[in-house]
Amino acid sequence: MKNIDIINNEEFQKAVSECVQKSIDACNSCGATYDEAYLESKWQSRFLDAWSKTCNTAEQLIAYAEKSFAF
Repeated sequence: MKNIDIINNEEFQKAVSECVQKSIDACNSCGATYDEAYLESKWQSRFLDAWSKTCNTAEQLIAYAEKSFAF
């Protein structure tokens, strides 16, 4: 599957959106600044590396993010 097909996948976008929002919330909670476009790019990149036959739903990607990264 090509990267553009993965990025346009509804489950992929749902996971990216949720993790971007979690990152924004984390930044807001401690007074940090953020760039939403940067956060979206960061989560897309991380999830492209994680996307596979066993990790291809929003819930699986979000669980991967929560286990592997700080928001």
